[in-house]
Amino acid sequence: MAVEIMFATGTSVKVTAGIDEIRDAIAARVQIDTQRFAGFRGEEAVGAERVIVSGAAIAYAIEILAI
Repeated sequence: MAVEIMFATGTSVKVTAGIDEIRDAIAARVQIDTQRFAGFRGEEAVGAERVIVSGAAIAYAIEILAI
């Protein structure tokens, strides 16, 4: 799975986390340790460098689907 996370500041980051994981982090206001989304290999999301995101800073998230 891949998700685009939008922050209250207007910036965004695409990560290889599931939408449920992001939802739970927003609700619990905890950090998510994941990877930046690099693209798809078939239907599999491929990660790049490590990213730590604060659930408290997230405004909303959108799931990215493989085409």
